[in-house]
Amino acid sequence: MSGSLISEEDVVAFVKAVANEVYDPCGLALGVSIGIADMGLIRALKAEGLKNGWRVTLRLRLTSPGCFYFVYFEREIRLRLQRVSQIQSISIEWDQMLDWTPDDMSKPAQRKLKEYRQKVLAANISNQPTTAALPMSDTVPVEQLP
Repeated sequence: MSGSLISEEDVVAFVKAVANEVYDPCGLALGVSIGIADMGLIRALKAEGLKNGWRVTLRLRLTSPGCFYFVYFEREIRLRLQRVSQIQSISIEWDQMLDWTPDDMSKPAQRKLKEYRQKVLAANISNQPTTAALPMSDTVPVEQLP
């Protein structure tokens, strides 16, 4: 795909696809693989044409102030984009606003997460011990317990 980086739109689509290869570690810990583009962590993405390639500028954000995976995200994106000869410059900036919500996720990612949560909830409900109510005649007063 990197051989077809002819237009700005091509570059933007390519960079988003590459960013989606970098999965959110918190989701992976749950068994849900969602890339950072689908997570809604790309605040802005700009591609500028250079003489022999492209300059890419990404502005990323985090899901919460306690997220320390920004180093991982940046490293993985850089490693993937540096392999593409047409991308000559990569700038990654971190947005200071902490306004991410699950609504920022792509619709497919929201569905994937919802399906996972429903599956976990169903499994938890089916694994709950059933407690049948005992008839009053079978109960023992507390003071008679051994």
